[in-house]
Amino acid sequence: MEPVLRPLLGGRGTPLLAIYTHLVNNGLYLPDYTLGHLISFQIEEHFRKRTGPMGPEIERLCQLGSITPDAWMRQGVGAPLSAEPLLAATARALETVK
Repeated sequence: MEPVLRPLLGGRGTPLLAIYTHLVNNGLYLPDYTLGHLISFQIEEHFRKRTGPMGPEIERLCQLGSITPDAWMRQGVGAPLSAEPLLAATARALETVK
């Protein structure tokens, strides 16, 4: 560690840098957060619209396997990976506030 950084980071051997190395080492780590939030919201919307039991549908989604996120969404919820459901929900929320 550079001597200049020691006072700022807590001295020699601080775990702080080790905690955040995954952000630097994995180039797609931070963008994956955004994809995860979009996927999560689309799945929530999918279940909100369903009237049947959740168990069999959750099993079906989990059995889709290791495919690309877009292919998984198309097979899982019937729509491509998109921010559109989030934007539509935002528009509905804004209408409620007005």
